[in-house]
This record gives sequence, structure tokens and C-alpha cells, in this order.
Amino acid sequence: MSIIAVKKIPFRCSLPNLVKMVAKIIKGQFEALNFANDKHGEKLCYLRLSERLDPQQVVERIQTMTKFGAFIPDHVPDLPLASKRGRIPFKLRRSLKIQKETKPEDVLVITHNEILTEMQSKYTGLYNLSKKIGHKLLDSIAQTIFQRLKHILETNEESLVSGFMLSKYYRKLHPHFGDFQLILSTLHKLQDATGVPRAQLSESELIAVGSQPSVVDNIPFDKIQSACMKYSDKIIAKVTEHVNSLNTDTADGDTEEDLARKRVREELKKISPYLPMIIKQVVSSHFIPQKTPYLKVRIYGEPFLPTKEQMSPFVKRYHAVKIMRSDRMFNILRFNVPLQHYGTLLAMDGTVVGGAKLTIRSSDVPLYKPNDALIAQMKAVFGVAHEPGDQSCLADDDWAEDAAE
Repeated sequence: MSIIAVKKIPFRCSLPNLVKMVAKIIKGQFEALNFANDKHGEKLCYLRLSERLDPQQVVERIQTMTKFGAFIPDHVPDLPLASKRGRIPFKLRRSLKIQKETKPEDVLVITHNEILTEMQSKYTGLYNLSKKIGHKLLDSIAQTIFQRLKHILETNEESLVSGFMLSKYYRKLHPHFGDFQLILSTLHKLQDATGVPRAQLSESELIAVGSQPSVVDNIPFDKIQSACMKYSDKIIAKVTEHVNSLNTDTADGDTEEDLARKRVREELKKISPYLPMIIKQVVSSHFIPQKTPYLKVRIYGEPFLPTKEQMSPFVKRYHAVKIMRSDRMFNILRFNVPLQHYGTLLAMDGTVVGGAKLTIRSSDVPLYKPNDALIAQMKAVFGVAHEPGDQSCLADDDWAEDAAE
């Protein structure tokens, strides 16, 4: 990465305002490190540019298209970083179509996970089918997808620019209509290896769309509720038993501290009949997740996602909010929909818009994610070691970044 300096900045100009002004000129990924003063006492700011940007061209654009000056410094002072304030705001980055910088190894891991997620989202019965055999089915499918992506990377270097590009290349070679055959052939290989009779599955058996949101962080909502109630009953029993067994009898040799403690115990015993109700209220309020009025939805387009002009009337019909096309996958649209429109929207699964078939799914479904061994294999393609347990790059970054803002 290279660093340039922007000068002639008004003293009243804040760092976020400066970032917004120059982002429209640079039109690429950068980060403002912080303000400083030059030897003449003028305010300037250092910008760290993406490797994809030519620093000389950026300097020329800033000088010709703004009132600011710019130059490539010989020396950069040791400045405290300005945290998130120096980054391009999420919505501005999306409106300017500036792709977020991602390491090559992360592009591979993220794209692999997105393709696997799309397959599980479309084939809603795939997760449970794989779970019955210790996820050997999804383990094998994940390995196949990795080998396919690896082959694409070896023959098309430009596919590493982003997950958007890599997933597009993948679907050109391996269209959606081949996914069910991959699932079925992989299942049959596993069954042949173990001597189990081949299952006769139809595609329609694996595709079943539920009309009600069912999970929170990959855990079914009813299981969360039942687990909370189960353990709240155990807490109630333990607390009640403890309170009732407390010694409240005073003795001649008791100190002031002992007497005070026993008076508190007496008060506790007085409210013991109400403890079950109090504990249940606390568990219900603080431990059971509250259902949100908005639900996260994914729409996948097959073989492509229709244009914004074609999709906008469709999603706005269901009062969708926070609509965004993913940077990670070429054919996915993400948005939030009000609870009252959720069932109606899911009933539109299979609708054809602009020549593309729409697969409409909730984002709250149980998902298999690649294990550490497979992630290590993917990163090893680029000679990068993987830290066991680190799956930060698999987080739902589009929604996370928007929510943080």
C-alpha cells in the first residue's frame, strides 16, 4: 500500500467529511490515517491507498478536481490511527461501487462458503440429510467445491479480484441445475462405500420452504425457548431450596454483621413464594431472544440476478428495507422484510423475473460451515497458515458492516 498527503484542508473540516469528499474523486479503497500540521502550520491529512490505486494518478485527480492540494510524501510521521472515522462509510462505498479489499486467501474461503450456503439454502433438506451421517455428505460436497474453485483460480487469475467475480466464474462452469446431481452422486458414493442401499431421492423432496422463521444463530427458536424454560425450572428449584435452608435463628454471641445477615435471610424467606415468578421473568427478558419485527431474507437468482430496475418493484411490494446486493456473491440480493409480509414473500419462491428464476429463503436456517482442516487447505493454496478456530472471514459481513454503521 502507498501513502499520499492531502493539504490545504480547512481547519473546520472533520475527518469523516474529508473522507466523503475525496472518496468521490479517488473512487477506490483507501483509509484516512489522521490529520497533521506541516512545517508552515497548515492542516493536512495522510491517506493510505489500496494496492490497486496508482498514487500519482490519485494525486493528480485530487489536485485537478478539488480545491485541495496533494503530494506523495518522503516521510510519514508516526500518527495515531483515527479508527473507523477514517474509513469510507458503508453506504457511500456501495453507492460509488467501491469493492472492499479482501485478501486472496479470504476471497477463496468466503466464495466457497457462499456457494455452500446457497446450496443449503435452496435444498433445505440437505443439512438434515447430511447430519444423519455425521455431515460426511456436506464434507464431501465442500471438498468438491474447493477443488472446482482451485481449478478456476489456476486458469483465471482475474477471478481472485473478489468473491463476486470468482462465484460468477464458478457458475459459468458449474450451473445451478447440476447441484442436485452433485448432491445425489456424492450421497450414493458414500452409501456404496459403506454398503448401504442407495437412497432414491427426488429434487422436490429436498426443497421445502417453511413459512415461519425457525432459528436464531442456527439454533431452532423452539429449542431455545424449551432450553431456557428447562434450566429456569432447575434454577428455581436450587434457589428456592437454598433460601428455605438458610439459618435465621439469632444467638447471644452473634456479631452485628451476623445479625444483619440473618435479617436479610428473613426477608429472602418472605419473598420465596414469589421467586419462581421473578426468575421466569428475568430468564424471559434477558436470556430468550426476542423475535424481531424484521427478518433477514436472501434471494438467489438462477442463472443470474436480475437488474436493480427489475428487482426493485418486486422486493418493495413486500416493504423490504436495507436492500443490498452482496459483494461476496454475484447472484444474491439481501434485505430485511417485515414479519407480516414474510410468509407471502416466501410463497413467491420460484418466481421468474427478467428471465431469471428466484430462490427466496430466510437467512435464519441451520448451516454447515467448512471445518478448520478444509479452511487450512484453502489458505495453503496461497502459502498462508490458518489459525484453528478462526472463522471471522465467514461472518455475514454485508449485514454486519451496515448494522455497525
